[in-house]
Amino acid sequence: GSIDISGMTASEASAAINNYVSGLQGGSITLNAASGNSVTVTAADLGLKCDNTDIVTDALGLGKSGNVIKRYKEITDLQKQNKVYDMKLTADETKAAATLSADCSVYDCPAVDSTLTREDGEFKMVSGQDGQKLNIDESVKTIEAFFEKGYDGQAATIDLVVDTQKPKGDSETLSKIKDVLGTFTTSYKSSGADR
Repeated sequence: GSIDISGMTASEASAAINNYVSGLQGGSITLNAASGNSVTVTAADLGLKCDNTDIVTDALGLGKSGNVIKRYKEITDLQKQNKVYDMKLTADETKAAATLSADCSVYDCPAVDSTLTREDGEFKMVSGQDGQKLNIDESVKTIEAFFEKGYDGQAATIDLVVDTQKPKGDSETLSKIKDVLGTFTTSYKSSGADR
């Protein structure tokens, strides 16, 4: 990436990458959850990390392995221009899922089922409402994809994946109900008050 690790040892290069990622972890990210609500967290809350730390080993081996011609070519290429390795940023799935579950799932709203009420001898239908539920697995994948595109530590917004839940029962089915099938009452007049 943008980190110059030329002339560093493996431990120094790894430390430079870790410092860079630590600097990015303080960036604020707004997560758009269900029902138009949003939550602001840091990249560290989502477990931002470098996923390909083996690039340090690749960089250290440049010009030191293979046949003589390959090594010579790599060294002369380095004298003309720097070799740039792409750093792959990603989220820790467990940490991101825990943050989404704790901070964003509170905005889920369950579906309200359609119901019937009986008023003045007639059935009246009460329409249901769609519900919204955060899809944590797909939202974690969305967060990972966002980081992989090259997060720069600036404030950002991510639209999470929210599933729509349909209510049970529909107006067409419930409108077919016309008759009361039965009613029943029980009286305990002859029993004691404790019953």
